[in-house]
Amino acid sequence: MFMPQASKNGVNQSFLTVVKFDLAGDVREWKQEGQYPGEPVFVARPDAQSENEDDGILMTVVLDAPANNSYLLLLDARDLSEIARARVPQHVPFGFHGAYARS
Repeated sequence: MFMPQASKNGVNQSFLTVVKFDLAGDVREWKQEGQYPGEPVFVARPDAQSENEDDGILMTVVLDAPANNSYLLLLDARDLSEIARARVPQHVPFGFHGAYARS
């Protein structure tokens, strides 16, 4: 399961950390000071031949508060190591489960 962390030691951690945890108790985190990730989206590797359910990437839009802009962050879904960042010149507003607008 991949999600922003909800709480830790009674302190709200939403939008501070991306956490991966499994039933065996393995926990991985991605976090950086002043960086606020949104809801991650899992994208499976298109040519994946493995049976690992986490063979793919996580994508999330991150607010870089000190820089006052955002970037698309790509993480390896297996260990949450960073693959790439694609910056935009402004901040992207937070959304929840996508945004819908009339066309």
